Amino acid sequence: PICDQYPTSVHWDEKDSRLLVCETMPMERRSRSKTLLSNEAENKQQNRIENEVNVASMFATAEHGILVQDNFFLDSSRHTALLGVDAPFFYFCKKLAQESDSPRDSDQADDGASTQTHQHMTSKRTMRDFVGLEDSDASARTAMMDFSYYMTVGNMDEAFKAIKLIKSETVWENMARMCVKSKQIDVAFVCLGNMGHARGAHALRDAMKEPEDRKSG
Repeated sequence: PICDQYPTSVHWDEKDSRLLVCETMPMERRSRSKTLLSNEAENKQQNRIENEVNVASMFATAEHGILVQDNFFLDSSRHTALLGVDAPFFYFCKKLAQESDSPRDSDQADDGASTQTHQHMTSKRTMRDFVGLEDSDASARTAMMDFSYYMTVGNMDEAFKAIKLIKSETVWENMARMCVKSKQIDVAFVCLGNMGHARGAHALRDAMKEPEDRKSG
């Protein structure tokens, strides 16, 4: 999804040096923009087209190089740019038009410690793997980050070592959700088993046994 893209901004997480987040745009848009600018100088500041600006989170290490962990399109109807990352949140600059939005519409996203001005200028989005863990303690966040890293590099043994001491059901539930999305059904089964969700684990076990060509109904 992020092939043939060029970075427009790059941000490192201050707490975890492995985590790198980039805002990117298609290369063809870059060429098209240069042509338009040369023909129509008054359009230097063109509006960004929805679903064209991408935000990609990656793990960058000497051992494994750079691996994409997640990516999604910037919501250009609400945001103008990626501002930074501070796991478990991405931070964005809001469009000025949103300053008139109601406090409720301007987010759960806004940091309560921010000034009123900053609240209207920025918003945050929870990283995919941390949904439901926004208020968890530091150890749970560290465990989830390590789990996410090892899942990304494909090291399942280390992934489970990273969270074996965590007893939070929320952590296990979130990991099960991650595994289902990445089609790691066998790993999701283990996560549900740790949660004590016998019925869910049983359903997953049955699904794994079903022939691929089985048709429903």
